[in-house]
Amino acid sequence: MKKIIRKFWGVGIVLILLSTLFVGAIPQAAGGNFALTNSFAQPGIFPTDTTLAPAAGFGVLDVAQSGSTIYITGDAAGVEYLYKSADGGVTWTQTARGAVGFNRGLPCDAVVGGGGSTWGLVAVAPDDPNIVVVVNTENLTVGDGVWLSTTGGALFQNLPGITSNITTVAISPLMGPFRYIIVGGSQNASAPNSNLGYLVQWTMGSLTPAWAAPTNFGLLGAEGVHALAYSPNFLADQCLLVVTENVGQSAFPTTDGNIALRVYRYDIADWDHNVDATFPRYLVRSTDNQLVMGSADIVLDANFYMGDEASQIGFIGANITGNVTAAGEQLGGVFRVAAGPIVAGNVTLTNIDAGNPINSVAWDGTNLMAAVQGVNAAGLVVRRSATALSPFPLFLTNTGLKTPGTGNATLVLFNASSGVGLAFSRGQNSAICRTTDYGKSFNGYALSNSNFATIHSIWTSADAATKYVTVGDGVGADLNVWRQSGFTWERVAILAGATAQTWIVEADAENSASVYIARMGATTMYKSTDSGNTVWSIRTCPNNIQDIVVQNADTIYVGVAGQPWIRKATGTLTTWSLPMAVGFAAGGGNVFSVTLLADDTLLVGGTTGGVAYTTDGGATWASLPNIGGNVVLAASGLATGDSVYSVGDALVAGFNFLGRWTFGVNTVVWTGGQPIAAGGVKGVALSNGVLYVFDSAAAGTNAGMMYRILRPTVDFTNNLTTGTQDIIPPFAVAVLAHASATDVNILHATAAGTTSSIWVLGQGAIDSLDNYVDYLTSPSNAPAPVYPLVGNKISINSINGAVAGFVFKWTSPPVVVIPGPQLYNYNLEVYLDEAGLVPIAGLPGLAQLAAASPAPDISVASGVINGGAPATGLTGAAGIAVPGETYYWRVRVDLGAPVESYWSPMQTFTIEQLVAVVPIISSPENGTSVSTATPAFSWSPIAGATSYSFELYDTADVDNNDPIYSVITTSAGAQVPTPLTRGGQYFWRVKALAPAEGEWSTLANFIVAEIPAEQVPPVIITTAPQPTINVTVPPAPQATTTVVTVPPAVTEEVNPTYIWAIIIIGAVLVIAVIVLIVRTRRSV
Repeated sequence: MKKIIRKFWGVGIVLILLSTLFVGAIPQAAGGNFALTNSFAQPGIFPTDTTLAPAAGFGVLDVAQSGSTIYITGDAAGVEYLYKSADGGVTWTQTARGAVGFNRGLPCDAVVGGGGSTWGLVAVAPDDPNIVVVVNTENLTVGDGVWLSTTGGALFQNLPGITSNITTVAISPLMGPFRYIIVGGSQNASAPNSNLGYLVQWTMGSLTPAWAAPTNFGLLGAEGVHALAYSPNFLADQCLLVVTENVGQSAFPTTDGNIALRVYRYDIADWDHNVDATFPRYLVRSTDNQLVMGSADIVLDANFYMGDEASQIGFIGANITGNVTAAGEQLGGVFRVAAGPIVAGNVTLTNIDAGNPINSVAWDGTNLMAAVQGVNAAGLVVRRSATALSPFPLFLTNTGLKTPGTGNATLVLFNASSGVGLAFSRGQNSAICRTTDYGKSFNGYALSNSNFATIHSIWTSADAATKYVTVGDGVGADLNVWRQSGFTWERVAILAGATAQTWIVEADAENSASVYIARMGATTMYKSTDSGNTVWSIRTCPNNIQDIVVQNADTIYVGVAGQPWIRKATGTLTTWSLPMAVGFAAGGGNVFSVTLLADDTLLVGGTTGGVAYTTDGGATWASLPNIGGNVVLAASGLATGDSVYSVGDALVAGFNFLGRWTFGVNTVVWTGGQPIAAGGVKGVALSNGVLYVFDSAAAGTNAGMMYRILRPTVDFTNNLTTGTQDIIPPFAVAVLAHASATDVNILHATAAGTTSSIWVLGQGAIDSLDNYVDYLTSPSNAPAPVYPLVGNKISINSINGAVAGFVFKWTSPPVVVIPGPQLYNYNLEVYLDEAGLVPIAGLPGLAQLAAASPAPDISVASGVINGGAPATGLTGAAGIAVPGETYYWRVRVDLGAPVESYWSPMQTFTIEQLVAVVPIISSPENGTSVSTATPAFSWSPIAGATSYSFELYDTADVDNNDPIYSVITTSAGAQVPTPLTRGGQYFWRVKALAPAEGEWSTLANFIVAEIPAEQVPPVIITTAPQPTINVTVPPAPQATTTVVTVPPAVTEEVNPTYIWAIIIIGAVLVIAVIVLIVRTRRSV
């Protein structure tokens, strides 16, 4: 029976499936997934909110602090910026930009007609961080110099009337209803008054505020103003400190050539000795008018109080040149604010760090930082002292490679609440830098002004939590070392003057704090044991360096440039082994790459195809056959069953070559994957068992192409051919080529569980470090079937025989948030066997179903997926419609959409067996007889049935005899074509034949009647009247006539003799009854 059913269901199955089969993926909550992101590219733009930067190089012009709130002004490519930090410099936001619509009311080129603007100065109220002033130091002739915000920089208003050159600005604490904004500089006037001092203030809280000189301003003299500071205890002492430079005007001949600290007291409206007898206090005195004040900065102790000499703690940093003892000598340095020795009747300030041009000073109550103006060969210098108040203070400088930049005009401050110091600068490699050791070392972390022209090398920890990158800036030829910890990038080293040099970075896989940088083709190395945070120590290799790997903090291996040697360093890298020959096969070349697989276990690639390995730290070596070109290697291990994968950049038969060597399998030659089209293959990585290969050609069809092989131990020979299903599409929209001949392996892999991150160097006008995250590396990441599962049965309509519609469902992999929703294509395969060897007829092995995730279940109707995407490969796929059949199915993410995943576990389901309805006998009924010899047969029709099988027998043994008549009919009835024998007994049955063959009905029997008897007419009996008797009785009733009609026999013929006997007996009985009635009525 099952064979018959299956054969029948092979007809018309296409139409059935197209109306009932559905497939769908159950969307999963959004999260990270297969993604390509650029995480390290334009200067200062990294994945953290602390690193906001304009497109061009940014330079800081000024900085102001109020508690934990810090404002900085700066510019980039002629555009002005205002940044703000509300947490002591941890994070920064852009408050205003010099462009219409973003300038918050501040001047910009489009606002100040053609004159331009420079937001050169900034100040903030010490007791209210929302009150901030920005000074436009350019084009002051239009009177737009000072701009005030009382909303934390959200909106500014002009304080008009300033047309002089402003060099400094300060804001007082609130004193009663008033607050003072004071600016100083020199007059913007014609000679001989062009340099006369200028000091005016704006009184907030006044009914008619305007710029005005403080009372008795004339007592200041012809002093150009360079620095201003209100006393931290202004409410008590009402003092303002001013650093001035006499410009030699004849009206004030007694102060010619002097640079002094002056004091003004508001409550007495007077200066200097009327406030304190020791004022003015002189930094430098000269009589030849040759002093030049380059810059000055004042920092006062938080407990500074003018009324107490012991509390007059503060420092001035100054850049002063002159001819006091020699022409052009540097007379600046760090000066204590407190009164110093009296020289020639004048009180002087003590210069505690003489001979250094200081641009900025910072003080936290114990530690002093002083930023030196300009740069030396090693970069910007910050001097520091923890003994600045002692009689003999000691100053040190920041350590090597830990400079804040290589530009100029460094500004420093301390975050009083955290103890962290900050440094700001402008020019090459400037950045916002922080120091946690009071100026000993600086790490740049935001607003970097570096040109990332060439990324040399990358290193990543196994969990990708820590990364190091070496970058050549391409302008000043300086080397930057960047480190990422978590989500934050920091510049942890600057090596100034690294012209035309390439530097490798490597770290200990077990302890990323041990990190090394080494110069290729030279002997110089640097080592840090604290992640590059504070100290780099210089080391020297006995030979020129080609490549290095780090085993631990005290053990490294170096591949020697130009030689087939490895050298091992131990201890503090002062003990070096003798050169160890790696033992390439003949013609393998010199060392090109070194790969560390485990402690003392190395793989070495040669410059002309050589491959060698050691498992004992280089004591012994073994080689594999040469493969060609500069060889880069990856491996799962070196034991039996492990595989080594090699790529070379030399052409073999016109192609670069990828090979696999499996220990215990390969013995003579490499298993060769399909060669990569001609290019520069320099990247190979193995992570979570998935192999990645990068074509780093500068141009061509495959430029910037990365290849991914999900199961390289199985699927190998058909990979890496352009256009085949196993090739990943171009790695990014823009070509990420990297053709530098000095790179060793530009591909690095990390893994966190079953998630792999692949890092690749991308070359362009600005190089980039690009990250490819692969979540589809494991069977556990494959789509998981949801329905139908093992044990599920698909119902079937017992009336019309149609399989009920159902939906294939599976979970979708996670969805990327950036760069956007991920588009997945799926392969769905259905088989008749669990091994997946017998696909069902009409259903291709790869039914490609495009689905954007997240999305609702995907319905397939008439071969089209909802949304209009054509469902390729679904035509004729209706084989999943055979009742009683068991099917097996699995699903995966399709190749290239975005990449292939593992297949899901095979699931099974069954189509229910069809049970047909049995017809019910109608006529002739079972056990009856029929009068006609050609009876008609009928039965109850079955809904949906299109044909029936009818059989008639003359015996009840229907299994061993043939029917005397049978027919297939489309109606619920049949009639025998020839007469049956009368008196004979017959048997009949019927069953549904189509669309589903059912069971036979009950076997019914009937008899065909003999020839029927003639009809007998009715018998009439007449009774004569009784004789008259003279008895007085009622008259007897008149005799009646009784007619008895005997119906003719129907079912059988009866003998007429019996009929007459019955009639006579009946008549006698009637007469007897009449007689009895009459007799009983006689009178007595």
